Amino acid sequence: MRSILISILALALFSESFAQIQNPPITYTSGTLNGVVIDTKGKPVLGAKVTLNRMQGASVDFSDAKKGFDAVTDATGCFEIQVRFEAGKTLRLMEIWADKTGLVRGSAAEQPTLSAGGKAIVRIVLSEGEILSGRFQLDPAKARKAQVEGKYWFGLEGPGVSSWSENAKTFFTDTDGKFEIFVPKGEYTVSLVLPGKDWPGIRSGSTNLLFELPPFAWNEQELEPVFDEFWKRLDQQYSYFYLKTNVDWTELKTRYRPDALRSKNPRELGEVLQNMLAPLQDIHVGVKVGNETLAPYKSSYRFNGNPKMVLSNLVDQVPCGSFAMVARTKADGFGYFLMMNQGAANPADVQKAVDEIQRWRDVPGFIVDLRKANGGSEPLAVPIASQFCSRDVLYAKSKVRNGAGHNQFGPENNRTLKASANPFTKPVVCLIGPGAVSSGEGFVEMMRVLPQVTTVGMPTRGASGNPQEHELGDTGVTVYFSTWVDLLPDGSTFEGKGIPPEIEVNLPATDYASDDPTLEKGIEVLRKKLKH
Repeated sequence: MRSILISILALALFSESFAQIQNPPITYTSGTLNGVVIDTKGKPVLGAKVTLNRMQGASVDFSDAKKGFDAVTDATGCFEIQVRFEAGKTLRLMEIWADKTGLVRGSAAEQPTLSAGGKAIVRIVLSEGEILSGRFQLDPAKARKAQVEGKYWFGLEGPGVSSWSENAKTFFTDTDGKFEIFVPKGEYTVSLVLPGKDWPGIRSGSTNLLFELPPFAWNEQELEPVFDEFWKRLDQQYSYFYLKTNVDWTELKTRYRPDALRSKNPRELGEVLQNMLAPLQDIHVGVKVGNETLAPYKSSYRFNGNPKMVLSNLVDQVPCGSFAMVARTKADGFGYFLMMNQGAANPADVQKAVDEIQRWRDVPGFIVDLRKANGGSEPLAVPIASQFCSRDVLYAKSKVRNGAGHNQFGPENNRTLKASANPFTKPVVCLIGPGAVSSGEGFVEMMRVLPQVTTVGMPTRGASGNPQEHELGDTGVTVYFSTWVDLLPDGSTFEGKGIPPEIEVNLPATDYASDDPTLEKGIEVLRKKLKH
């Protein structure tokens, strides 16, 4: 039952996305589903909800899918549903059913078709049944993956519904986990779709049912498949194995598996995995136990700047939240974008930064200081970098693991910076260093490809990632790791090396005690560019 329901969910998701990715755009036509809902005595049923669930043969316009393809019957039991679908094709309506409190769900016996401007007519009969009601009560840690928009999704199997189509055998609770349905007399199995649990022997007429998931059993029998699935998933999806030839992932499995299988709680398992993942030396690989993150590896670096000296050289300072500041330099009147905490960026503060950059369009040059671009959201860096972009430009590529081999990847995907309608094209210096990491390096990638930009400072951290979370069964432990590789436009990677500056300033920490040599060099470069 669970595999059927999961397949249904995958089909639904595919159907909705399919219409969005067609190229060229689809031309749609429309058709109408009409019908009547009656009871077993032939009387019309008022207020029945009719659902059109699954369609085949043509792409469907799901742009209004949030409203669903459904209708409510009028006093005569009649209903009408409009459907937009691909012109020139015939659409088959695979599943149509109706619900009314107190009556058993009824399905249309027909699978009618629609052509352009056509109509399909169906009749649905609802019969009396016996109540089946109760509540799903789950651990919050498990509830998230068992819910759809706050409601639990469950299925029903039994002789009374054996003739129903597969999707018609699924139901939703309310947001409190409660449900009330009516079914033919008989015995049923109730199935929770995700994480997957069956409750057999449920008789019609039962009320106040309580469905709970048993706690995870911390023993070798339960932990063995969880650990092996974790190892396999990371083996087949982690993106940077090909750069870490000194890491024997198979040997690590052999070494840590016995300890993992002896774990008695989430914390113990998390600590075993933390130690197991440490040899990867990747800040984008980690373990979560509840709300706590266990970092297998932490990178350190020396900041190549002096924040006090930077601020003392700036006037007209305009903070953009806590993530950045836009200002001007005292001596030269250069525009200055100062990244303070990239992870604190939000759309409103980014827009404020964009507006301030536009306000200083008449300055002779600009400094973009990304030495504290500590990662966060690369898309939020795009509007700022675009302010200095006069034409669309390829700034980076990426590839994703695709295959069992550690060096198997899918095609390279281009990442393009779009031009601004009113770009700043005068000379720009971009200050970089090891404080620029992850999405901060994505920001650096954008700036370095612009023709008027010169990068000054030290190499970035060289730690790019787009980590995805993977729950380890019902243990309460989550592992996250990257499945992609960030690439420069020429297809090379900077992982573990960093993005080098065009002009390097690599001085001892003592030189930054009362000065900022990187900033001084940046200003010097900008002045020279303005003289030519």
